[in-house]
Amino acid sequence: MRNKLFIGIIALGLAPVAFASGDNYTMPAPAAPAFVPGVYVGLQAGYGMTNWDNWVKGSGAKTSNDDGLAGRVFVGYDFHPNFAIEAGYTTWFNEPTIKDGSGNKLNEASTYPWAIDVVGKIKAHVYENFGLYAKLGADYIYDKLNNKAGSGWSDAGSDNINLVYGAGAYYDFTNNITADVSWTRFDGLNTPRKAKGFPSLDLFAAGVSYKFDLA
Repeated sequence: MRNKLFIGIIALGLAPVAFASGDNYTMPAPAAPAFVPGVYVGLQAGYGMTNWDNWVKGSGAKTSNDDGLAGRVFVGYDFHPNFAIEAGYTTWFNEPTIKDGSGNKLNEASTYPWAIDVVGKIKAHVYENFGLYAKLGADYIYDKLNNKAGSGWSDAGSDNINLVYGAGAYYDFTNNITADVSWTRFDGLNTPRKAKGFPSLDLFAAGVSYKFDLA
């Protein structure tokens, strides 16, 4: 009796699958998380380029310690599935140095280059939880190298307000957690070997953000 009851329960459980399979039934794909507007915070880390090597090209000088680890922290607000506003702080964890052909220091940074940015992000959903985005806004950069020789070049670099822009891809794990990879360009004052001029800076990074549920 128990065996018959057990078999009957299994048959009832499999019946919906059997009927559905006759109608070419397929399991539904997992749905993308529903959009929820709100405040988010995040962190990006990766490879940063200060591009001082391009700035001194053709002068006979060389650079060192100008590329390496960089990171960005940011806060934003998702207004719409396709639009957000974001503000961030980026620093390049290296102090670029310019040397002459004999290896003597001409200029050297006394602090890490850094930038503050405010951007608008246009996002496009591509497939399920995956999408692409582009961003454009303004930045404030500090990137200065002080003169280290009694003669030679004067101080290089300064601070400046200019454009920032970039592109990336994102994946929504949940309504609250998103991962992304991106490239960001911070425009400098591209006047090679001129006082107060400095090159554009780049950030190639992977990141994660968390959106707060304010409902």
